[in-house]
Amino acid sequence: MKRCPTCNRTYPDDTLAFCLIDGSVLSAPFDGETKQPYTSRASAPPPTEILHASPPRAETNPTPRLQPTMQTYQPAPTPTQPAHKSNPAIWIVLGSGVLVLLLIAVVAIVLVGRNLITNTNKNQNAVPVNQASTENENSRPAATPESSPSPERLNIVGHWVGTNDGTPATLVIDESDTDSYNGTEYVAESTPVKLAVEIKIDQVTRHITIDETQILKGAGSWNLGFNQGTISADGQQMSGTAKDVKEKIYSWSFTKQVPNSNRPK
Repeated sequence: MKRCPTCNRTYPDDTLAFCLIDGSVLSAPFDGETKQPYTSRASAPPPTEILHASPPRAETNPTPRLQPTMQTYQPAPTPTQPAHKSNPAIWIVLGSGVLVLLLIAVVAIVLVGRNLITNTNKNQNAVPVNQASTENENSRPAATPESSPSPERLNIVGHWVGTNDGTPATLVIDESDTDSYNGTEYVAESTPVKLAVEIKIDQVTRHITIDETQILKGAGSWNLGFNQGTISADGQQMSGTAKDVKEKIYSWSFTKQVPNSNRPK
């Protein structure tokens, strides 16, 4: 029989070596009645060996494995210097200086602008030397050179005889105080035609226009036209071309008659 030194449990099977409860090493076989180990009567008892029982293994949880942790490097805080206290007097002085500079700049701009405006007005009002001399010369009474006498005013009032579009015609111009005249034109068509005309003359270029404004008598096949031409220097002949309302172009010419010539009625 064997006994567990930890829990004192006995086991009759001498072949067991460990306690079935706590796993301790069992003692040597002993007598159950005497509670002493078996000894050999024929020989002296062997020395007793004390077997140190191993302590019971505590049921503990397995130690968890430590996981490596990453530590973020943080720089050591920089010691901050104490903020300097602003002096109000300094800001007042600086502000005053800025205001003075601004006022000086504004005054300078105003003065420059006035000078520019003044100079511009002077330049505009100033008369160039050449122009002033020209005006002075013009203001002087011009010498009256011996100019040629102006041509006499052309007198076209009267009785004119000639042709208009190849047909015999007579032109009678009435009196006028201007260079615009009224008159009557007679054309000897198969059916005689009497026309009211307006006449204008340029005394310098001797250019003349005869505008047929109305058919007064005998329409026939005649179409109103506009005549323009020139008068001779002696004022005795005139000729030119005409265009009627149907875009027909034709020529005409007249010669002035003596005052006592008979006029057609």
